Amino acid sequence: MSSYAIGFTSTDNTLRRCDMINMLKIATRQHVIVSVILLLCFGSSQAEIPDVPLEVPLLPAPVRRTLPVKLKPVPLVASDAELSVDRIYNKAIRSVVWIVTKTGQASGVLIDTELRLVVTNHHVVADTEEHGSILVIFPVRDWKGKLIKEQTFYRDESNLEVLLQLGYATIASVVAKDAKTDLAIIELEGLPETARAIDYYVNKVIMIEDGEVVEGFGSAVMDRGAKVHVIGNPEGKLWRWTAGFFVGRDQGMLRINAATYGGNSGGPVLNARGELIGIATLSNRRTETWAVPEKYVDDLLATLEPRHISSISNNLEATITFHVKGAENGEWKEEVIKSGDVAILCLTGAEKIPDGYLQVRFDEIANDGKVTFCDPYFLKTNKRYFGSGVENSPQASAYKYYFDYNPLTETVSLRELEEHNR
Repeated sequence: MSSYAIGFTSTDNTLRRCDMINMLKIATRQHVIVSVILLLCFGSSQAEIPDVPLEVPLLPAPVRRTLPVKLKPVPLVASDAELSVDRIYNKAIRSVVWIVTKTGQASGVLIDTELRLVVTNHHVVADTEEHGSILVIFPVRDWKGKLIKEQTFYRDESNLEVLLQLGYATIASVVAKDAKTDLAIIELEGLPETARAIDYYVNKVIMIEDGEVVEGFGSAVMDRGAKVHVIGNPEGKLWRWTAGFFVGRDQGMLRINAATYGGNSGGPVLNARGELIGIATLSNRRTETWAVPEKYVDDLLATLEPRHISSISNNLEATITFHVKGAENGEWKEEVIKSGDVAILCLTGAEKIPDGYLQVRFDEIANDGKVTFCDPYFLKTNKRYFGSGVENSPQASAYKYYFDYNPLTETVSLRELEEHNR
Protein backbone atom coordinates (compact mmCIF):
# COMPACT_ATOMS: atom_id res chain seq x y z
CA MET A 1 0.00 0.00 0.00
CA SER A 2 1.44 3.35 -1.00
CA SER A 3 1.50 6.42 1.20
CA TYR A 4 1.95 10.09 0.42
CA ALA A 5 4.46 12.30 2.16
CA ILE A 6 5.76 15.79 1.59
CA GLY A 7 8.88 17.53 2.78
CA PHE A 8 10.41 20.93 2.25
CA THR A 9 14.03 21.80 1.64
CA SER A 10 15.36 25.31 1.96
CA THR A 11 17.43 26.46 -1.00
CA ASP A 12 18.76 29.53 0.81
CA ASN A 13 21.82 27.65 2.05
CA THR A 14 24.97 27.03 0.03
CA LEU A 15 24.37 24.38 -2.62
CA ARG A 16 25.62 20.97 -1.52
CA ARG A 17 28.56 19.67 -3.52
CA CYS A 18 26.83 16.43 -4.43
CA ASP A 19 23.78 18.34 -5.68
CA MET A 20 26.06 20.50 -7.80
CA ILE A 21 27.73 17.50 -9.38
CA ASN A 22 24.38 15.78 -9.89
CA MET A 23 23.07 18.81 -11.74
CA LEU A 24 26.21 18.94 -13.83
CA LYS A 25 26.40 15.24 -14.69
CA ILE A 26 24.40 15.74 -17.90
CA ALA A 27 27.42 17.53 -19.33
CA THR A 28 30.28 15.27 -18.28
CA ARG A 29 31.90 15.67 -21.68
CA GLN A 30 32.76 19.25 -20.82
CA HIS A 31 36.22 19.79 -19.41
CA VAL A 32 35.03 22.00 -16.56
CA ILE A 33 32.81 19.26 -15.11
CA VAL A 34 35.74 16.95 -14.57
CA SER A 35 37.65 19.76 -12.90
CA VAL A 36 34.77 20.27 -10.45
CA ILE A 37 34.67 16.58 -9.50
CA LEU A 38 38.44 16.45 -9.10
CA LEU A 39 38.36 19.48 -6.84
CA LEU A 40 35.41 18.37 -4.71
CA CYS A 41 36.45 14.73 -4.22
CA PHE A 42 40.23 14.80 -4.50
CA GLY A 43 41.05 18.40 -3.61
CA SER A 44 44.42 19.26 -5.09
CA SER A 45 45.47 16.72 -7.69
CA GLN A 46 48.78 16.35 -5.81
CA ALA A 47 47.30 16.02 -2.32
CA GLU A 48 47.33 12.75 -0.42
CA ILE A 49 43.89 11.36 0.41
CA PRO A 50 43.64 10.14 4.01
CA ASP A 51 42.43 6.60 4.60
CA VAL A 52 39.12 6.20 6.37
CA PRO A 53 40.02 4.46 9.66
CA LEU A 54 38.46 1.16 10.57
CA GLU A 55 35.88 1.44 13.36
CA VAL A 56 33.98 -0.95 15.61
CA PRO A 57 30.18 -1.36 15.20
CA LEU A 58 27.63 -2.30 17.85
CA LEU A 59 25.95 -5.35 16.40
CA PRO A 60 22.44 -6.32 17.51
CA ALA A 61 21.69 -9.91 18.44
CA PRO A 62 20.66 -12.12 15.48
CA VAL A 63 16.99 -13.03 15.12
CA ARG A 64 16.31 -16.72 15.77
CA ARG A 65 13.31 -18.96 15.13
CA THR A 66 12.69 -22.01 17.33
CA LEU A 67 12.04 -25.11 15.20
CA PRO A 68 12.24 -28.88 15.85
CA VAL A 69 15.76 -30.07 16.64
CA LYS A 70 15.40 -33.01 14.24
CA LEU A 71 15.90 -30.65 11.27
CA LYS A 72 19.45 -30.68 9.95
CA PRO A 73 21.51 -27.99 8.25
CA VAL A 74 20.69 -27.65 4.56
CA PRO A 75 23.49 -25.90 2.63
CA LEU A 76 22.25 -23.94 -0.34
CA VAL A 77 25.65 -23.19 -1.81
CA ALA A 78 26.25 -24.20 -5.42
CA SER A 79 29.61 -25.86 -4.80
CA ASP A 80 32.09 -26.53 -2.01
CA ALA A 81 35.06 -26.45 -4.40
CA GLU A 82 37.87 -24.18 -3.28
CA LEU A 83 38.98 -21.71 -5.96
CA SER A 84 42.50 -20.53 -6.68
CA VAL A 85 43.57 -17.09 -5.46
CA ASP A 86 43.88 -15.81 -9.04
CA ARG A 87 40.38 -16.97 -9.91
CA ILE A 88 38.87 -15.47 -6.76
CA TYR A 89 40.65 -12.15 -7.29
CA ASN A 90 39.91 -11.79 -11.01
CA LYS A 91 36.27 -12.65 -10.43
CA ALA A 92 35.76 -10.44 -7.39
CA ILE A 93 37.74 -7.43 -8.58
CA ARG A 94 34.94 -6.47 -10.96
CA SER A 95 32.78 -5.92 -7.86
CA VAL A 96 35.22 -4.02 -5.61
CA VAL A 97 35.25 -0.22 -5.79
CA TRP A 98 37.41 2.62 -4.58
CA ILE A 99 35.34 5.15 -2.63
CA VAL A 100 36.61 8.73 -2.37
CA THR A 101 34.99 11.46 -0.30
CA LYS A 102 36.13 14.92 0.68
CA THR A 103 37.43 13.53 3.97
CA GLY A 104 39.02 10.23 2.97
CA GLN A 105 39.18 7.08 0.88
CA ALA A 106 37.92 3.56 1.51
CA SER A 107 36.42 0.50 -0.17
CA GLY A 108 33.05 -0.96 -1.12
CA VAL A 109 31.55 -3.89 -2.98
CA LEU A 110 28.83 -4.05 -5.62
CA ILE A 111 25.90 -6.25 -4.50
CA ASP A 112 23.21 -5.41 -7.07
CA THR A 113 23.79 -4.41 -10.70
CA GLU A 114 20.13 -3.76 -11.56
CA LEU A 115 19.70 -1.18 -8.81
CA ARG A 116 23.41 -0.19 -8.89
CA LEU A 117 23.90 -0.77 -5.16
CA VAL A 118 27.22 -0.87 -3.32
CA VAL A 119 27.69 -1.79 0.35
CA THR A 120 30.35 -0.12 2.48
CA ASN A 121 30.83 0.98 6.09
CA HIS A 122 28.58 3.59 7.63
CA HIS A 123 31.60 5.48 8.97
CA VAL A 124 32.95 5.81 5.41
CA VAL A 125 29.99 7.91 4.22
CA ALA A 126 28.66 9.27 7.53
CA ASP A 127 29.79 12.85 6.93
CA THR A 128 29.09 13.15 3.20
CA GLU A 129 25.95 15.23 3.77
CA GLU A 130 28.12 17.87 5.40
CA HIS A 131 31.29 17.50 3.38
CA GLY A 132 30.06 16.73 -0.11
CA SER A 133 29.74 14.00 -2.65
CA ILE A 134 30.78 10.35 -2.89
CA LEU A 135 32.94 9.42 -5.87
CA VAL A 136 33.06 5.71 -6.73
CA ILE A 137 35.66 4.24 -9.10
CA PHE A 138 35.77 0.75 -10.64
CA PRO A 139 39.09 -0.81 -11.67
CA VAL A 140 40.29 -0.45 -15.24
CA ARG A 141 42.61 -2.70 -17.23
CA ASP A 142 45.08 -1.46 -19.80
CA TRP A 143 45.24 -2.63 -23.41
CA LYS A 144 47.30 -5.65 -22.32
CA GLY A 145 44.67 -6.69 -19.77
CA LYS A 146 46.74 -5.62 -16.77
CA LEU A 147 44.86 -4.04 -13.87
CA ILE A 148 45.72 -0.37 -13.39
CA LYS A 149 46.32 0.27 -9.69
CA GLU A 150 48.08 3.65 -9.74
CA GLN A 151 46.03 6.47 -8.19
CA THR A 152 47.57 8.97 -10.59
CA PHE A 153 45.78 7.31 -13.51
CA TYR A 154 42.34 7.73 -11.93
CA ARG A 155 43.06 11.26 -10.69
CA ASP A 156 44.19 12.49 -14.10
CA GLU A 157 41.65 14.99 -15.45
CA SER A 158 41.55 13.65 -19.01
CA ASN A 159 41.33 10.03 -17.83
CA LEU A 160 38.54 10.85 -15.37
CA GLU A 161 36.53 12.46 -18.15
CA VAL A 162 36.56 9.20 -20.12
CA LEU A 163 35.93 7.09 -17.00
CA LEU A 164 32.82 9.16 -16.21
CA GLN A 165 31.44 8.61 -19.69
CA LEU A 166 32.01 4.85 -19.48
CA GLY A 167 30.69 4.46 -15.94
CA TYR A 168 34.02 3.45 -14.37
CA ALA A 169 33.84 6.65 -12.31
CA THR A 170 30.47 7.75 -10.98
CA ILE A 171 28.76 9.73 -8.25
CA ALA A 172 26.85 7.91 -5.49
CA SER A 173 24.36 8.76 -2.77
CA VAL A 174 23.42 7.01 0.48
CA VAL A 175 20.11 5.11 0.27
CA ALA A 176 20.27 3.09 3.51
CA LYS A 177 22.48 3.16 6.59
CA ASP A 178 22.79 1.66 10.06
CA ALA A 179 25.33 3.09 12.47
CA LYS A 180 24.93 0.15 14.89
CA THR A 181 26.13 -2.39 12.34
CA ASP A 182 28.41 0.15 10.65
CA LEU A 183 26.91 -0.57 7.25
CA ALA A 184 25.64 1.68 4.49
CA ILE A 185 24.24 1.09 1.02
CA ILE A 186 24.96 3.64 -1.67
CA GLU A 187 23.34 3.93 -5.08
CA LEU A 188 25.52 4.66 -8.10
CA GLU A 189 24.49 6.95 -10.93
CA GLY A 190 26.45 4.92 -13.46
CA LEU A 191 27.90 1.46 -13.93
CA PRO A 192 30.56 0.12 -16.33
CA GLU A 193 29.77 -2.82 -18.60
CA THR A 194 32.44 -4.91 -16.87
CA ALA A 195 30.87 -4.60 -13.40
CA ARG A 196 29.36 -7.64 -11.73
CA ALA A 197 27.73 -8.17 -8.35
CA ILE A 198 29.75 -10.11 -5.80
CA ASP A 199 28.66 -13.70 -5.20
CA TYR A 200 26.36 -13.34 -2.25
CA TYR A 201 22.94 -14.98 -2.14
CA VAL A 202 24.32 -18.37 -3.23
CA ASN A 203 25.99 -18.52 0.15
CA LYS A 204 22.78 -18.79 2.19
CA VAL A 205 22.39 -21.75 4.55
CA ILE A 206 20.04 -23.13 7.17
CA MET A 207 21.72 -24.54 10.24
CA ILE A 208 21.20 -25.84 13.74
CA GLU A 209 22.60 -23.78 16.62
CA ASP A 210 21.92 -24.62 20.29
CA GLY A 211 18.90 -26.68 19.35
CA GLU A 212 17.43 -23.93 17.17
CA VAL A 213 17.27 -23.54 13.41
CA VAL A 214 18.93 -20.36 12.24
CA GLU A 215 18.76 -19.08 8.69
CA GLY A 216 22.08 -17.50 7.93
CA PHE A 217 24.93 -17.30 5.49
CA GLY A 218 28.28 -18.94 4.88
CA SER A 219 29.97 -17.00 7.68
CA ALA A 220 27.70 -18.81 10.13
CA VAL A 221 29.27 -22.17 9.28
CA MET A 222 32.89 -21.08 8.87
CA ASP A 223 35.39 -23.34 10.62
CA ARG A 224 38.37 -22.01 12.53
CA GLY A 225 41.37 -21.86 10.22
CA ALA A 226 39.29 -21.61 7.02
CA LYS A 227 40.88 -19.47 4.33
CA VAL A 228 39.56 -15.96 3.73
CA HIS A 229 40.43 -13.22 1.25
CA VAL A 230 40.20 -9.46 1.81
CA ILE A 231 40.21 -6.99 -1.08
CA GLY A 232 40.34 -3.23 -0.59
CA ASN A 233 42.31 -0.02 -0.91
CA PRO A 234 44.56 0.30 2.16
CA GLU A 235 47.08 3.11 2.54
CA GLY A 236 46.66 4.29 -1.03
CA LYS A 237 47.24 0.85 -2.55
CA LEU A 238 44.28 0.22 -4.85
CA TRP A 239 42.55 -3.18 -5.13
CA ARG A 240 45.01 -4.93 -2.87
CA TRP A 241 44.47 -8.61 -2.03
CA THR A 242 45.22 -9.83 1.49
CA ALA A 243 45.22 -13.47 2.57
CA GLY A 244 43.95 -14.57 5.95
CA PHE A 245 42.11 -17.22 7.89
CA PHE A 246 38.99 -17.35 10.03
CA VAL A 247 39.63 -17.21 13.79
CA GLY A 248 36.13 -17.15 15.26
CA ARG A 249 33.28 -14.89 16.32
CA ASP A 250 33.66 -11.97 18.66
CA GLN A 251 30.51 -10.22 19.93
CA GLY A 252 28.65 -10.98 16.72
CA MET A 253 31.53 -10.01 14.45
CA LEU A 254 33.80 -12.22 12.37
CA ARG A 255 37.35 -12.30 13.71
CA ILE A 256 39.96 -12.83 11.02
CA ASN A 257 43.71 -13.16 10.98
CA ALA A 258 44.65 -10.76 8.17
CA ALA A 259 46.71 -7.57 7.97
CA THR A 260 44.31 -4.78 7.01
CA TYR A 261 44.55 -1.02 7.45
CA GLY A 262 42.59 2.18 7.06
CA GLY A 263 41.30 2.24 3.50
CA ASN A 264 40.18 -1.40 3.78
CA SER A 265 37.02 -0.07 5.44
CA GLY A 266 33.94 -1.28 3.59
CA GLY A 267 35.82 -3.86 1.52
CA PRO A 268 34.64 -7.46 1.08
CA VAL A 269 35.84 -10.45 3.06
CA LEU A 270 35.46 -13.60 0.94
CA ASN A 271 35.57 -17.31 1.69
CA ALA A 272 37.57 -19.92 -0.24
CA ARG A 273 34.89 -19.97 -2.97
CA GLY A 274 35.02 -16.21 -3.48
CA GLU A 275 31.66 -15.62 -1.80
CA LEU A 276 30.96 -12.62 0.41
CA ILE A 277 31.00 -13.49 4.11
CA GLY A 278 31.52 -10.05 5.63
CA ILE A 279 32.52 -6.39 5.35
CA ALA A 280 35.86 -5.31 6.84
CA THR A 281 35.28 -2.75 9.56
CA LEU A 282 37.96 -2.90 12.28
CA SER A 283 41.67 -3.73 12.53
CA ASN A 284 44.49 -3.54 15.05
CA ARG A 285 46.77 -2.65 12.10
CA ARG A 286 48.78 -5.81 12.63
CA THR A 287 47.23 -9.21 12.02
CA GLU A 288 43.74 -9.00 13.48
CA THR A 289 40.71 -7.85 11.52
CA TRP A 290 37.02 -7.83 12.37
CA ALA A 291 34.22 -7.92 9.81
CA VAL A 292 30.47 -7.40 9.92
CA PRO A 293 28.79 -10.68 8.86
CA GLU A 294 26.93 -10.58 5.54
CA LYS A 295 23.73 -11.42 7.44
CA TYR A 296 23.53 -7.73 8.42
CA VAL A 297 24.00 -6.66 4.80
CA ASP A 298 20.95 -8.75 3.97
CA ASP A 299 19.01 -7.16 6.84
CA LEU A 300 19.81 -3.65 5.59
CA LEU A 301 18.89 -4.56 2.01
CA ALA A 302 15.53 -5.82 3.27
CA THR A 303 14.64 -2.31 4.48
CA LEU A 304 14.76 -0.86 0.95
CA GLU A 305 11.40 0.17 -0.49
CA PRO A 306 10.47 2.14 -3.61
CA ARG A 307 9.77 5.85 -3.47
CA HIS A 308 8.28 7.79 -6.37
CA ILE A 309 9.64 11.31 -6.05
CA SER A 310 8.92 14.71 -7.57
CA SER A 311 10.04 18.14 -6.44
CA ILE A 312 8.67 21.64 -6.97
CA SER A 313 10.86 24.73 -6.57
CA ASN A 314 9.41 28.09 -5.71
CA ASN A 315 11.75 30.72 -7.09
CA LEU A 316 9.04 33.38 -7.12
CA GLU A 317 8.93 36.19 -4.60
CA ALA A 318 5.55 35.09 -3.25
CA THR A 319 4.40 32.17 -1.10
CA ILE A 320 2.44 29.59 -3.13
CA THR A 321 -0.46 27.51 -1.80
CA PHE A 322 -1.11 24.31 -3.72
CA HIS A 323 -3.01 21.04 -3.34
CA VAL A 324 -1.60 17.52 -3.78
CA LYS A 325 -3.45 14.26 -4.47
CA GLY A 326 -1.72 10.88 -4.35
CA ALA A 327 -4.47 8.44 -5.34
CA GLU A 328 -7.79 8.30 -7.19
CA ASN A 329 -9.80 7.95 -4.00
CA GLY A 330 -7.49 10.23 -2.03
CA GLU A 331 -8.23 13.71 -0.80
CA TRP A 332 -6.64 16.93 -1.94
CA LYS A 333 -4.16 18.06 0.71
CA GLU A 334 -3.26 21.71 1.02
CA GLU A 335 0.43 22.59 1.19
CA VAL A 336 2.25 25.90 1.35
CA ILE A 337 5.68 26.55 -0.15
CA LYS A 338 7.56 29.73 0.72
CA SER A 339 9.70 31.69 -1.66
CA GLY A 340 13.09 30.01 -2.08
CA ASP A 341 11.92 26.60 -0.82
CA VAL A 342 11.64 23.24 -2.56
CA ALA A 343 8.77 20.82 -1.90
CA ILE A 344 9.68 17.13 -2.13
CA LEU A 345 6.62 15.04 -3.04
CA CYS A 346 6.89 11.31 -2.48
CA LEU A 347 4.73 8.20 -2.80
CA THR A 348 6.16 5.18 -0.97
CA GLY A 349 5.50 1.47 -0.60
CA ALA A 350 4.42 0.49 -4.13
CA GLU A 351 6.53 -0.74 -7.04
CA LYS A 352 4.24 1.09 -9.44
CA ILE A 353 1.90 4.00 -8.88
CA PRO A 354 -1.37 4.52 -10.83
CA ASP A 355 -1.15 6.46 -14.08
CA GLY A 356 -1.85 10.13 -13.54
CA TYR A 357 -0.46 10.45 -10.02
CA LEU A 358 0.90 12.51 -8.31
CA GLN A 359 -1.55 15.36 -9.08
CA VAL A 360 -1.07 19.04 -8.21
CA ARG A 361 -3.44 22.01 -8.54
CA PHE A 362 -3.16 25.64 -7.45
CA ASP A 363 -4.60 29.12 -7.96
CA GLU A 364 -3.28 30.00 -11.40
CA ILE A 365 -4.57 33.58 -11.61
CA ALA A 366 -2.68 35.98 -9.39
CA ASN A 367 -3.89 39.22 -7.83
CA ASP A 368 -7.59 38.77 -8.68
CA GLY A 369 -8.74 38.41 -5.08
CA LYS A 370 -10.23 34.95 -5.51
CA VAL A 371 -9.11 31.31 -5.82
CA THR A 372 -9.32 29.83 -9.31
CA PHE A 373 -7.89 26.32 -9.40
CA CYS A 374 -6.15 25.25 -12.56
CA ASP A 375 -6.73 21.86 -14.14
CA PRO A 376 -4.60 19.28 -12.27
CA TYR A 377 -1.03 18.81 -13.35
CA PHE A 378 0.00 15.14 -13.62
CA LEU A 379 3.52 14.98 -12.24
CA LYS A 380 6.15 12.58 -13.48
CA THR A 381 8.21 10.87 -10.80
CA ASN A 382 11.56 9.16 -10.43
CA LYS A 383 11.49 5.76 -8.74
CA ARG A 384 14.30 5.24 -6.27
CA TYR A 385 14.85 2.78 -3.44
CA PHE A 386 15.57 3.96 0.09
CA GLY A 387 15.80 2.14 3.38
CA SER A 388 16.74 2.38 7.04
CA GLY A 389 18.28 5.64 8.21
CA VAL A 390 17.26 7.71 5.16
CA GLU A 391 13.93 9.27 6.04
CA ASN A 392 13.96 12.28 3.74
CA SER A 393 14.11 11.75 -0.01
CA PRO A 394 16.99 13.76 -1.48
CA GLN A 395 16.10 16.54 -3.87
CA ALA A 396 18.63 15.18 -6.34
CA SER A 397 16.51 12.00 -6.67
CA ALA A 398 13.36 13.82 -7.75
CA TYR A 399 11.80 14.58 -11.11
CA LYS A 400 12.04 18.35 -10.94
CA TYR A 401 9.43 21.06 -11.52
CA TYR A 402 9.27 24.77 -10.74
CA PHE A 403 6.60 27.46 -10.44
CA ASP A 404 6.71 30.03 -13.23
CA TYR A 405 4.98 33.42 -13.46
CA ASN A 406 3.91 35.25 -16.62
CA PRO A 407 3.68 38.99 -15.89
CA LEU A 408 1.71 39.68 -19.08
CA THR A 409 -1.17 37.36 -18.20
CA GLU A 410 -0.51 37.47 -14.43
CA THR A 411 -0.77 33.68 -14.28
CA VAL A 412 1.20 31.02 -12.43
CA SER A 413 2.12 27.73 -14.12
CA LEU A 414 4.14 24.61 -13.35
CA ARG A 415 7.05 23.71 -15.63
CA GLU A 416 9.59 20.91 -15.87
CA LEU A 417 13.19 21.73 -15.08
CA GLU A 418 14.17 20.11 -18.35
CA GLU A 419 17.94 20.35 -18.06
CA HIS A 420 17.83 18.21 -14.88
CA ASN A 421 15.32 15.61 -16.09
CA ARG A 422 17.22 14.36 -19.13
